[in-house]
Amino acid sequence: MADPETVRVARTIDWILVALFVAASVLFISLLLDLPPRATIFPWFVSVTMVLVAVVYSAGNLRNPARWDDKPAESGDDDETSAAAVGIAALKGRGREIFRMFAAVYILGGAIMLVGHLVAVPLFILAYVLYRRESWVLALGGAVVFFVLIQLVFIEGMDIVFPEPMLLRWFGG
Repeated sequence: MADPETVRVARTIDWILVALFVAASVLFISLLLDLPPRATIFPWFVSVTMVLVAVVYSAGNLRNPARWDDKPAESGDDDETSAAAVGIAALKGRGREIFRMFAAVYILGGAIMLVGHLVAVPLFILAYVLYRRESWVLALGGAVVFFVLIQLVFIEGMDIVFPEPMLLRWFGG
């Protein structure tokens, strides 16, 4: 059996990650509600799959939480190794990185709701690439490529009508 503190931390991390995945799925689904059905098949599939995986994983954790504490069967040495200990070692020092990753997803989703896909996605690409300390040329190039991709492929090519941004609704645009 692993150290009780390690197990507690690992289970806390599990539940936080499950909650973040469910919240991301809810955000994605709320963004899909105003889109035409033909444009939402893949996003609905991904969002529903995320929720199902979170539910099944949570049910497994609730039904048999000790399964993560057991020593692996194939371990031949005398060291006690558990999924919790391995998980803690892999995540050690990466809490901020994981938080920033989920924060970026939620910020992008919120920006899409406020200003729309055509503005939010290129701005997000620009900001993210600059945040990662890449060159301005790469950041601007990526933003322009995504703007053109959304405009030509989705709006003109596939004739998808994206939901009206909330700022336009609020300010009567």
